[in-house]
Amino acid sequence: MKKLVKYLLELSLGEASRQIETKEEKNGSEIRIILSAPPELLGRLIGRNGQVAKAFKNFLAIQGRGRQAFHLDIKDKNS
Repeated sequence: MKKLVKYLLELSLGEASRQIETKEEKNGSEIRIILSAPPELLGRLIGRNGQVAKAFKNFLAIQGRGRQAFHLDIKDKNS
């Protein structure tokens, strides 16, 4: 799943996606995807009114439907 998220980031952010760290934490049937971005990219990653973040969350929900629960965290790389 981590590779797929990285691919989607590359499609939506282009070269800027290389500045975003992607981590995957597993806990039983739950998988947490953590995206750490520099402050100047947080706005692009979240999107206007959270549209990009919502799209990522919806995509993860569809992928895990009935099998696994996916969670998406977006964090500032500096904190």
